[in-house]
Amino acid sequence: MAGICENCTKGSKLSGTPKGRMMETTPLRSYFVSASGNYDTPTYTSKALVIAPDIFGLDLDNPKLMADIFAEKCGIDVWVPDTFKGNPPMKAEDLEPYMAEHSGQQIPFLSKLRAKLYLMKSIPSIMTFRPSVSDPWLVEFITNLRKEYGYERIALNGYCWGGGYAVRLATMPGVIDLALPAHPSAMYGDAMPKVVVPITYFIAEVDDTWESKMAASVQERLKTKPDAPRLQIITYPGTVHGFGCRPNLSIPKVKESWEKYVSDVVDVVKELL
Repeated sequence: MAGICENCTKGSKLSGTPKGRMMETTPLRSYFVSASGNYDTPTYTSKALVIAPDIFGLDLDNPKLMADIFAEKCGIDVWVPDTFKGNPPMKAEDLEPYMAEHSGQQIPFLSKLRAKLYLMKSIPSIMTFRPSVSDPWLVEFITNLRKEYGYERIALNGYCWGGGYAVRLATMPGVIDLALPAHPSAMYGDAMPKVVVPITYFIAEVDDTWESKMAASVQERLKTKPDAPRLQIITYPGTVHGFGCRPNLSIPKVKESWEKYVSDVVDVVKELL
Protein backbone atom coordinates (compact mmCIF):
# COMPACT_ATOMS: atom_id res chain seq x y z
CA MET A 1 0.00 0.00 0.00
CA ALA A 2 1.36 3.43 -0.95
CA GLY A 3 2.15 5.70 1.95
CA ILE A 4 2.88 3.03 4.56
CA CYS A 5 5.04 -0.07 4.95
CA GLU A 6 5.54 -2.85 7.48
CA ASN A 7 8.24 -0.96 9.37
CA CYS A 8 5.85 1.95 9.90
CA THR A 9 4.24 -0.19 12.62
CA LYS A 10 7.48 -1.20 14.33
CA GLY A 11 10.00 0.30 16.67
CA SER A 12 10.86 1.23 20.22
CA LYS A 13 9.54 3.72 22.73
CA LEU A 14 11.88 6.52 23.76
CA SER A 15 12.39 6.93 27.50
CA GLY A 16 11.50 10.11 29.33
CA THR A 17 8.55 12.28 30.33
CA PRO A 18 7.35 15.04 27.98
CA LYS A 19 8.04 18.53 29.35
CA GLY A 20 5.64 20.55 27.21
CA ARG A 21 1.90 21.26 27.31
CA MET A 22 -1.13 20.23 25.28
CA MET A 23 -2.76 23.22 23.57
CA GLU A 24 -6.28 23.63 22.13
CA THR A 25 -5.09 25.01 18.80
CA THR A 26 -7.20 24.90 15.64
CA PRO A 27 -8.01 22.91 13.64
CA LEU A 28 -5.75 20.39 15.40
CA ARG A 29 -4.94 20.29 19.10
CA SER A 30 -1.22 20.13 19.65
CA TYR A 31 1.71 19.52 21.97
CA PHE A 32 3.74 22.69 22.55
CA VAL A 33 7.28 23.07 23.87
CA SER A 34 8.30 26.63 24.71
CA ALA A 35 11.95 27.41 24.08
CA SER A 36 11.83 29.66 27.15
CA GLY A 37 10.36 26.93 29.34
CA ASN A 38 7.78 29.42 30.63
CA TYR A 39 4.19 28.29 30.12
CA ASP A 40 2.43 30.76 32.42
CA THR A 41 3.45 33.85 30.46
CA PRO A 42 5.29 32.42 27.45
CA THR A 43 7.26 34.54 25.04
CA TYR A 44 7.27 33.09 21.55
CA THR A 45 10.35 32.85 19.35
CA SER A 46 10.33 34.35 15.86
CA LYS A 47 10.93 30.90 14.38
CA ALA A 48 9.23 27.58 15.11
CA LEU A 49 9.53 23.90 14.28
CA VAL A 50 6.44 21.80 13.60
CA ILE A 51 6.71 18.02 13.91
CA ALA A 52 4.26 15.82 11.98
CA PRO A 53 4.16 12.49 13.85
CA ASP A 54 4.18 8.99 12.43
CA ILE A 55 1.21 6.61 12.16
CA PHE A 56 0.88 6.42 15.97
CA GLY A 57 0.18 10.15 16.26
CA LEU A 58 0.29 11.48 19.80
CA ASP A 59 -0.72 8.10 21.21
CA LEU A 60 3.01 7.44 21.49
CA ASP A 61 5.17 9.91 23.45
CA ASN A 62 8.09 9.68 21.01
CA PRO A 63 7.19 12.77 18.93
CA LYS A 64 6.69 14.79 22.11
CA LEU A 65 10.10 13.73 23.39
CA MET A 66 11.65 14.61 20.03
CA ALA A 67 10.00 18.04 20.32
CA ASP A 68 11.57 18.50 23.76
CA ILE A 69 14.99 17.65 22.35
CA PHE A 70 14.73 20.01 19.38
CA ALA A 71 13.33 22.90 21.43
CA GLU A 72 16.34 22.71 23.70
CA LYS A 73 18.97 22.18 21.01
CA CYS A 74 17.57 24.59 18.40
CA GLY A 75 16.44 27.25 20.86
CA ILE A 76 13.03 27.68 19.19
CA ASP A 77 9.43 26.77 19.99
CA VAL A 78 8.26 23.36 18.78
CA TRP A 79 4.70 22.22 18.03
CA VAL A 80 3.41 18.69 17.41
CA PRO A 81 -0.12 18.73 15.95
CA ASP A 82 -2.47 15.81 16.55
CA THR A 83 -2.79 15.04 12.85
CA PHE A 84 -5.11 12.09 13.54
CA LYS A 85 -7.48 14.08 15.78
CA GLY A 86 -7.16 11.69 18.70
CA ASN A 87 -7.78 8.55 16.66
CA PRO A 88 -4.52 7.30 15.12
CA PRO A 89 -4.84 4.31 12.78
CA MET A 90 -2.41 2.40 14.99
CA LYS A 91 -2.14 2.46 18.77
CA ALA A 92 0.92 2.61 20.99
CA GLU A 93 0.08 -0.78 22.50
CA ASP A 94 0.37 -2.27 19.00
CA LEU A 95 3.98 -1.12 18.67
CA GLU A 96 6.17 -4.16 18.08
CA PRO A 97 9.93 -4.55 17.71
CA TYR A 98 11.20 -3.66 14.25
CA MET A 99 10.89 -6.22 11.56
CA ALA A 100 14.55 -5.33 11.42
CA GLU A 101 16.20 -3.23 14.09
CA HIS A 102 19.32 -2.62 12.04
CA SER A 103 20.44 -3.12 8.45
CA GLY A 104 21.41 -6.66 7.47
CA GLN A 105 19.12 -8.35 9.99
CA GLN A 106 17.18 -11.34 8.62
CA ILE A 107 13.48 -11.48 9.47
CA PRO A 108 11.37 -14.68 9.60
CA PHE A 109 8.69 -15.03 6.95
CA LEU A 110 5.90 -15.34 9.54
CA SER A 111 6.91 -12.04 11.14
CA LYS A 112 6.67 -10.31 7.77
CA LEU A 113 3.30 -11.93 7.10
CA ARG A 114 1.94 -10.86 10.49
CA ALA A 115 2.96 -7.27 9.81
CA LYS A 116 1.30 -7.25 6.38
CA LEU A 117 -1.95 -8.61 7.83
CA TYR A 118 -1.90 -5.94 10.52
CA LEU A 119 -1.46 -3.25 7.89
CA MET A 120 -4.34 -4.57 5.81
CA LYS A 121 -6.63 -4.44 8.85
CA SER A 122 -5.70 -0.77 9.36
CA ILE A 123 -6.32 0.39 5.77
CA PRO A 124 -9.89 1.73 6.30
CA SER A 125 -8.73 3.90 9.20
CA ILE A 126 -5.65 5.06 7.31
CA MET A 127 -7.76 6.14 4.33
CA THR A 128 -9.73 8.44 6.63
CA PHE A 129 -6.59 10.56 6.82
CA ARG A 130 -5.56 10.45 3.16
CA PRO A 131 -3.64 13.53 1.95
CA SER A 132 -6.61 15.15 0.21
CA VAL A 133 -8.38 15.24 3.58
CA SER A 134 -5.58 15.84 6.09
CA ASP A 135 -3.17 18.11 4.19
CA PRO A 136 -5.58 21.08 4.48
CA TRP A 137 -5.76 20.56 8.26
CA LEU A 138 -2.01 20.92 8.62
CA VAL A 139 -1.85 23.88 6.25
CA GLU A 140 -4.51 25.65 8.33
CA PHE A 141 -2.72 24.72 11.56
CA ILE A 142 0.56 26.24 10.37
CA THR A 143 -1.17 29.32 8.95
CA ASN A 144 -2.86 29.87 12.32
CA LEU A 145 0.46 29.53 14.17
CA ARG A 146 1.83 32.42 12.11
CA LYS A 147 -1.23 34.57 12.75
CA GLU A 148 -1.74 33.82 16.45
CA TYR A 149 1.84 33.58 17.68
CA GLY A 150 3.69 35.78 15.22
CA TYR A 151 6.12 33.22 13.84
CA GLU A 152 8.02 34.60 10.88
CA ARG A 153 9.60 31.34 9.74
CA ILE A 154 8.43 27.74 10.25
CA ALA A 155 10.13 24.43 9.51
CA LEU A 156 8.24 21.15 9.17
CA ASN A 157 9.86 17.92 10.35
CA GLY A 158 7.86 14.76 9.62
CA TYR A 159 8.33 11.07 10.37
CA CYS A 160 7.16 8.15 8.20
CA TRP A 161 3.52 9.07 7.50
CA GLY A 162 4.27 12.58 8.75
CA GLY A 163 7.23 12.78 6.38
CA GLY A 164 4.73 12.87 3.55
CA TYR A 165 3.32 16.12 4.91
CA ALA A 166 6.79 17.67 4.89
CA VAL A 167 7.32 16.73 1.24
CA ARG A 168 3.87 17.77 0.01
CA LEU A 169 3.69 21.05 1.92
CA ALA A 170 7.15 21.92 0.59
CA THR A 171 5.53 22.24 -2.85
CA MET A 172 3.01 24.84 -1.60
CA PRO A 173 4.29 28.44 -1.73
CA GLY A 174 4.01 30.38 1.51
CA VAL A 175 3.13 27.49 3.83
CA ILE A 176 6.50 26.47 5.30
CA ASP A 177 10.05 27.79 4.98
CA LEU A 178 12.01 24.56 5.42
CA ALA A 179 11.11 20.87 5.00
CA LEU A 180 12.76 18.09 7.01
CA PRO A 181 11.19 14.72 6.08
CA ALA A 182 12.63 11.73 7.95
CA HIS A 183 12.17 8.40 6.16
CA PRO A 184 8.85 9.42 4.54
CA SER A 185 6.52 6.46 4.11
CA ALA A 186 6.38 6.84 0.33
CA MET A 187 8.73 8.19 -2.32
CA TYR A 188 6.55 11.13 -3.41
CA GLY A 189 8.70 11.26 -6.51
CA ASP A 190 6.30 13.54 -8.35
CA ALA A 191 6.62 16.13 -5.59
CA MET A 192 10.41 16.09 -5.30
CA PRO A 193 11.14 18.33 -8.32
CA LYS A 194 8.31 20.70 -7.37
CA VAL A 195 9.49 21.82 -3.94
CA VAL A 196 9.71 25.59 -3.45
CA VAL A 197 11.64 25.65 -0.15
CA PRO A 198 14.90 24.02 0.98
CA ILE A 199 14.37 20.36 1.83
CA THR A 200 16.58 17.80 3.55
CA TYR A 201 15.67 14.12 3.49
CA PHE A 202 16.90 11.96 6.38
CA ILE A 203 16.93 8.40 5.05
CA ALA A 204 17.59 4.95 6.54
CA GLU A 205 20.23 2.70 5.02
CA VAL A 206 17.57 0.05 4.39
CA ASP A 207 14.15 1.40 3.38
CA ASP A 208 11.82 -0.23 0.86
CA THR A 209 9.94 3.04 0.35
CA TRP A 210 13.00 4.95 -0.87
CA GLU A 211 14.30 4.77 -4.44
CA SER A 212 17.88 6.01 -4.27
CA LYS A 213 18.45 6.14 -8.03
CA MET A 214 15.35 8.20 -8.65
CA ALA A 215 16.21 10.58 -5.81
CA ALA A 216 19.72 11.05 -7.19
CA SER A 217 18.26 11.73 -10.64
CA VAL A 218 15.98 14.46 -9.28
CA GLN A 219 18.87 15.93 -7.31
CA GLU A 220 21.04 16.13 -10.43
CA ARG A 221 18.19 17.67 -12.42
CA LEU A 222 17.67 20.40 -9.84
CA LYS A 223 21.36 21.31 -9.96
CA THR A 224 20.80 22.61 -13.49
CA LYS A 225 18.23 25.11 -12.22
CA PRO A 226 19.96 28.13 -10.65
CA ASP A 227 16.82 29.18 -8.75
CA ALA A 228 15.98 25.70 -7.39
CA PRO A 229 15.85 25.40 -3.59
CA ARG A 230 18.48 23.24 -1.94
CA LEU A 231 17.68 19.53 -1.90
CA GLN A 232 19.86 17.46 0.41
CA ILE A 233 19.74 13.72 1.15
CA ILE A 234 21.47 12.24 4.20
CA THR A 235 21.61 8.47 4.70
CA TYR A 236 22.32 6.85 8.07
CA PRO A 237 24.32 3.59 8.22
CA GLY A 238 22.99 0.64 10.16
CA THR A 239 19.40 1.91 10.18
CA VAL A 240 16.02 0.84 8.84
CA HIS A 241 12.84 2.79 8.11
CA GLY A 242 11.51 4.36 11.31
CA PHE A 243 14.86 4.97 13.01
CA GLY A 244 14.35 8.72 13.37
CA CYS A 245 11.33 8.52 15.67
CA ARG A 246 11.34 4.94 17.01
CA PRO A 247 15.01 3.93 17.35
CA ASN A 248 16.21 1.02 19.45
CA LEU A 249 18.94 2.88 21.30
CA SER A 250 20.26 -0.32 22.88
CA ILE A 251 21.86 -1.12 19.51
CA PRO A 252 25.14 0.87 19.34
CA LYS A 253 25.08 1.53 15.58
CA VAL A 254 21.45 2.65 15.66
CA LYS A 255 22.14 4.90 18.65
CA GLU A 256 25.14 6.44 16.88
CA SER A 257 23.15 7.12 13.71
CA TRP A 258 20.16 8.47 15.61
CA GLU A 259 22.34 10.89 17.57
CA LYS A 260 23.91 11.99 14.28
CA TYR A 261 20.40 12.46 12.85
CA VAL A 262 19.40 14.71 15.77
CA SER A 263 22.59 16.73 15.33
CA ASP A 264 21.98 17.05 11.58
CA VAL A 265 18.43 18.34 12.07
CA VAL A 266 19.67 20.94 14.53
CA ASP A 267 22.43 22.03 12.13
CA VAL A 268 20.04 22.36 9.18
CA VAL A 269 17.51 24.32 11.23
CA LYS A 270 20.17 26.72 12.49
CA GLU A 271 21.60 27.18 9.00
CA LEU A 272 18.46 27.52 6.90
CA LEU A 273 15.59 28.58 9.15
